[in-house]
Amino acid sequence: MHAPSETPGHESAPATGTDALAIAFPLAGAATRIFIARASPLPPDNLATFLLAGLVQDLAVGLTLSLLARLLRRGGIPAWLATTAAILPFVLLLAGHAGWAEAIVYFGHPPRREDIAVGLRADFIARSADPGSLFRLAGFVAMGCAAALLLAPVIRKRRRWRGLRILLATVAALVLTAGGHRFAPTPTANGVLLAALDLSREPLPVDEQGRATVPPPRQPATAIRDLALGRLPGTWLSDEFPLATSVPPRSPASPHLPQGLRPNMVFVLLEGVRAREISCYGGPVPGLTPNLDRLAHEGVRVEHAFSPGTCTPQGEIAYWYGLLATPGSLLPVQNPETSLYGLPEILKANGWRSLLWISNTDQSFYRRDRFYLPRGFQMIDGRDFPRDDVRTNWGFSDKALARRAVAALDQTPEPFAAMVLTISNHHPFQVPGDAATVAPVKGVEQRGFFLPAPGLPMAGRHTLPMMKTIHYTDEAVGDFFRLARTKEWAKRTIFVISGDHGLPIVPVGGLTSAHELAELRHRVPLIFWSPLLEGGRVVEGPASLADVPPTLIGLLGLHGPLGFAGDDLLDPRIDFRARPLPLYDQEARRVTILKDGLAYDATVEPPRTSADWALERGALFDLDHDPHGRTDLSGPLASKMNELRKAAETFIDVYPWIALAGRTGIPPRLRPVPPLK
Repeated sequence: MHAPSETPGHESAPATGTDALAIAFPLAGAATRIFIARASPLPPDNLATFLLAGLVQDLAVGLTLSLLARLLRRGGIPAWLATTAAILPFVLLLAGHAGWAEAIVYFGHPPRREDIAVGLRADFIARSADPGSLFRLAGFVAMGCAAALLLAPVIRKRRRWRGLRILLATVAALVLTAGGHRFAPTPTANGVLLAALDLSREPLPVDEQGRATVPPPRQPATAIRDLALGRLPGTWLSDEFPLATSVPPRSPASPHLPQGLRPNMVFVLLEGVRAREISCYGGPVPGLTPNLDRLAHEGVRVEHAFSPGTCTPQGEIAYWYGLLATPGSLLPVQNPETSLYGLPEILKANGWRSLLWISNTDQSFYRRDRFYLPRGFQMIDGRDFPRDDVRTNWGFSDKALARRAVAALDQTPEPFAAMVLTISNHHPFQVPGDAATVAPVKGVEQRGFFLPAPGLPMAGRHTLPMMKTIHYTDEAVGDFFRLARTKEWAKRTIFVISGDHGLPIVPVGGLTSAHELAELRHRVPLIFWSPLLEGGRVVEGPASLADVPPTLIGLLGLHGPLGFAGDDLLDPRIDFRARPLPLYDQEARRVTILKDGLAYDATVEPPRTSADWALERGALFDLDHDPHGRTDLSGPLASKMNELRKAAETFIDVYPWIALAGRTGIPPRLRPVPPLK
């Protein structure tokens, strides 16, 4: 792609075919951004600004590569070496652009450093390999290379492309890029270079031992009590453990288990299953989840339930320790040795014999062994499954898990507490080969936000495949309960079934707002089912998975101090609408506070790992009258806006600090909880 030198006497460096990169790179970059605009859960707010910002960035990169080749030629470097020095980064940057676009489309926003750290792991890439994504990546690279090859002969014939002009154009493009990035940032338009720059500027969230850290809170730790509902000032037990409180007896109208009974507990945590698609939650496809629908009808269904965070370990720790998400840290992964006191310790102190964690993937992926084994759990994962069981990229099938889990629980000494964690509903949404039924999903998959043919539902790029794997996971749930019901231990067991978090996948019908995307990331099904509980009940909420431990403690009739952030969902005295409910999207760094039918959304910029963190782009929505969150009422409802913003600031400021310090439970002097009465 190089050309002979210019005629003697020209002031510029020798002209080469690599000048074509200055045009080819922006063309390929525009293609990746059009893909983002069409296929991401939410399109850019201003398409013209989005495309223009990306064009200027890519023009700067293309001109820089062209100038690099010219300078190398002028310095006496052989033509083939100068060309290679420009072409190699050209190809690598195109591949980086394409990969970054795929990440933005999947997450719904530019992923953060912690997401990249996981995403670049070889096992994650292998498990998430999607032929369509790989084809698009290769296509974008091929498109850029083809454009360069086609443009090169044209560029060679034009003597006006002098070195000085290219230098001036490069400087101008770099200045515009730097200015736009500094004063009018458009994060979704950033190419891989600026994205890497932004990620590198994030404060390192770890100490010398690799543990996540956050700066001390600006407020007293006791300020977190402002988020606790219905707890009288006189019940607080310790300023060092600010959530430790003496819990009053439950309402007599609350359901109770027989006195002295120590039931088994089984948490069925469903990977990526959100409420939006579940039929009993108003899902668009009747019959998609018949087994979950039946369990919800027979048990206690929580109508508005939310995952505290957007990563599986956050859902797990909410179940076991009643923890909310911890902005600035994925606590069970980065700080597995943190001193915690929750359901495992309370149960063991009261005679429960066994704790079990079982999944059909590999426990080492998030290094869960470092968290669970020191706390007395037995762990079973995909490495313990028969080799001939059906599997997908991410592990053995959920139906294989159903069989293995029931067999394991059958051998576990009672009373036990166990978590069964599925994996099949994970990107790239592969339906395992042992599926017995076909998902009743109709319609044509659409690419992004362009209207489909009249009468057809609108679906995003991953929507239909995801709905098929949700149906498959529901089928596995049915298998699990059919097998479990044949066992004596199931008659003495409380089952809790929920999604671990939502996914940023466009639902049938599309998305209309950023708040709706936030709700998709958090709203999950939550069902309590047991032969020991009277069913047919619906709890409105809003509730969090962090409410599960205090709810179970209440059912068990345990009396004593507790240090949970959540509340007993089955106590009718509690008005859950009146309490601030904090949610945190780790990838988007978005905090949401739900209270009184309102939702406050804001972004934490810079992250909580910085002492200068702040809440940006705050908005308030009235979900009672505007459930999709289309209209920002932060102006008309200024007092409510200030109230919920203050709650969000308190949560972001105080909660991660006390959690990482191991101060979310009760003081050691008050442990263990007195035995059952």
